Amino acid sequence: MAKFEELTCRAKRLARTGSQKLRDTSRIVALKLSTRSEEDAIKKLCCELGERYYRERGLNPEPGYEALCDKVTEARIRIAEKQSLATELSIGGVVDDEVAEPAM
Repeated sequence: MAKFEELTCRAKRLARTGSQKLRDTSRIVALKLSTRSEEDAIKKLCCELGERYYRERGLNPEPGYEALCDKVTEARIRIAEKQSLATELSIGGVVDDEVAEPAM
């Protein structure tokens, strides 16, 4: 009978330990999800900040921001060119012997 009581006591301890580990693991997961949500919010705010800066200062950026603003401007020019080419192709117009870049 002593062995049964000992096994019962051990099972209870294991159950308590397992239960605590489960609570801890659940809390860790919740904290990681919350952290990820905050990081996503920061990324979104940084994008908004960058967009606002480019709108307001993109053509006359402060020192240190010139290269990034130039890259944005160049990318916007490429986008406009591709959209124009797509529009011409969709209405059946002739595209001045240009070769469209392959889709990525």
